[in-house]
Amino acid sequence: AVSYYIIEESVEELTTSRAKEIVPLGRGVKDAQLILLNNASQLAGIGEVAEIHMRSHHLALRYQGDDAQTAYRFLPNTFTNIPGDRLYRTGDLGRYRPDGNVEFVSRADQQVQIRGFRVELGEINAVLGHFPGVQQALTIARPDETSGHLRLIAYIVPKPGQPEPVVADLRHFLRDRFPMYMVPSAFVLLSAIPMTPNGKIDRRALPDPDWGNLETQDSYATPRNDIEERLIVIWEHLLGVHPVGAKDNFFEIGGHSLLAVRLFVRIEQEFGVNLPLTSLFQEATVRHLANLIQAQTGLSTWSSLVEIHPRVNSERPRFFCVHGVTGDVYWFDALARYIGPDQPFYGLQSRGLDGVQEPLGTVEEMAAHYIREIRTLQPEGPYYIGGYSYGSNVAYEMARQLVGQGQTVALLAILDHMPAKSDYMKVRWNLRLIGHVLLNLPYRFQDFLYLRPDEMLARVRKKLRATSKWAWNKLHRGAQVGYQAGDLIDSADEFPEHVRRVIESNYRALHAYVPQPYLGEVTLLRAKGGRLLCSHDPEMGWGKLAQGGVKVSVVPGSHLRIFKEPHVRHLAFNLRAVLTAAYQEHEGAS
Repeated sequence: AVSYYIIEESVEELTTSRAKEIVPLGRGVKDAQLILLNNASQLAGIGEVAEIHMRSHHLALRYQGDDAQTAYRFLPNTFTNIPGDRLYRTGDLGRYRPDGNVEFVSRADQQVQIRGFRVELGEINAVLGHFPGVQQALTIARPDETSGHLRLIAYIVPKPGQPEPVVADLRHFLRDRFPMYMVPSAFVLLSAIPMTPNGKIDRRALPDPDWGNLETQDSYATPRNDIEERLIVIWEHLLGVHPVGAKDNFFEIGGHSLLAVRLFVRIEQEFGVNLPLTSLFQEATVRHLANLIQAQTGLSTWSSLVEIHPRVNSERPRFFCVHGVTGDVYWFDALARYIGPDQPFYGLQSRGLDGVQEPLGTVEEMAAHYIREIRTLQPEGPYYIGGYSYGSNVAYEMARQLVGQGQTVALLAILDHMPAKSDYMKVRWNLRLIGHVLLNLPYRFQDFLYLRPDEMLARVRKKLRATSKWAWNKLHRGAQVGYQAGDLIDSADEFPEHVRRVIESNYRALHAYVPQPYLGEVTLLRAKGGRLLCSHDPEMGWGKLAQGGVKVSVVPGSHLRIFKEPHVRHLAFNLRAVLTAAYQEHEGAS
């Protein structure tokens, strides 16, 4: 097949491609480029859905008599210094493939809001198009007949001569790739998509699904008892989502690690039951928690090692990932889901989160404790370990200790953090630094604007407290003021006392840690949106410690958002790639 990509605002075809399956738009042709820019007007990463922009000297000058549309569509090209160089906003969404080709996803206006979440219908269609036996897929949003809530419907045209796709298989295929709110509630098989006489899709002719006969796992699950009703009220208040069903997944409708801690505080206040934080990894639904509360069970033996999304009979190596400064491993839920159903993923959480044990006081003690935990599951290497943010230093120390014990560390993955005591945070004022600051400002604004008003206020208060203590410590070196949890984490004052102790203990441990050289290699997965004031060393300071060198992979998003939609999918893609490469390299050498 040959694909031509043409816009009316250009006088010649712009791209061409030959392919067998889903046909990409290609790479562009002579004197024309396809450039994908995200909402921050930054170049999109591989796999990131972004708007397609066209660069060509064949572009029209303007829309005649429509200055507003001209200003909106025709933009100056800030990526070159060529006078008069322009970009044209096509209104199409696409993504870069690993081979450099651009794949069309959908029109930018094919977006709907499902329970407060923006959904790209074309992205669902594109993924369904990869399912064996699917010739064509079309996803739309319609209100159901009972609740009136907007729900997704996928219309599927099977490939001729092949078995019809099974709805359960289609649903499972999407659940491995999307959050639950992006999985259609209904799948309708058609012989063909209805078209109008002028060749456009006739959406009015698309049949309604039989809402009454949908499988219960896809329909909105109403609460069955008083406990579920009270839990739903708590979830809706914390998440800002309405309505919440009894079978909705906490993480898939906006939950994250800090909200999870607040959730369990509210549960203890409301029901007088102290559930373990890892209950959400068994099943993150209202119904599951209600069953635990009703039975007052689920209090399993506490361990720092937490299996996230269990995998059965997988041949891939186990990956062990260390917590951030809060000590919990909720951050890893979406990452573990998107990294693939065959990849075993384990989180390591701080001792002391149970409110019974005391937190460990040094990075070295934490590393030794976590090594003992993982060796109860896997006595011998090779080990594949990593850590996010604060946990990067703990994972680094684990790798050092494992090598010292004669074990093989096949992968040490650092997820966007610098070593303790690193020169990375030293600022050298020059034009290069100013350029980096300007480049990263949009990410900082995005992080802030994603917050609710109360979260914005908490963020400002935290920054003011931390800045004042930093200034005091600089002026009074002999009388240092210690940081409290509220200086480090937004809304930490709402956390239980034992969680605040863990946060403060972790911070003190990192502040005291002096990393020593490591004989092996470090793989750094660095967020594209970095800190404003730092050295902007691409290796983030690890090159001075890792004697085996540093491999760097840049992922879309900022430090705080690489674990959130949509960036977490790209992080999972990159992490799976480095895991696969490390596994193949080790297997080839053994």
